[in-house]
Amino acid sequence: MVVAKTYKALQEGGKMIQDKDMTHKIYRARIVGIPDHGSGDITFPLKIQDDAKIGSAKVRIAKDKEGGSKTAHTSWRIIRKEAATKTSIIEVQLHTGRTHQIRVHMAAIGHPLVGDDKYGDTGFNQRNKTHKHQLQSYKLLFNEQEFASKQKLPEIS
Repeated sequence: MVVAKTYKALQEGGKMIQDKDMTHKIYRARIVGIPDHGSGDITFPLKIQDDAKIGSAKVRIAKDKEGGSKTAHTSWRIIRKEAATKTSIIEVQLHTGRTHQIRVHMAAIGHPLVGDDKYGDTGFNQRNKTHKHQLQSYKLLFNEQEFASKQKLPEIS
């Protein structure tokens, strides 16, 4: 949710988001496991499965040059490792904006989002009683001005 002090600011901010004129949109997520590296880039192409119903799209990693696939680029870095729960909090930046891009890319490298029953580790989610994927947009940068959410990801036991 974006809040503005004036109606004009709300209109201009909405237009920047719609036109993708903002500098960056940054996400925070809790993932299963602790990656070997502190950061990385994922560039697997993505494709919406042909049998996906409208409103319930299922996306998969595409084979090279597969028809209907789209390039996708995700950068991530670890913010905090949580050894007790065997999870990590990461910051994610999209360089492309594909359906379910973060969810599919993180699952593809073996670190799905906690709570993601569509692409993730359902056994982990059941053991930890969490079934809502832990992903939030938390920082927007407009023309070098930063707007950040103070909301935290839910804790897991």
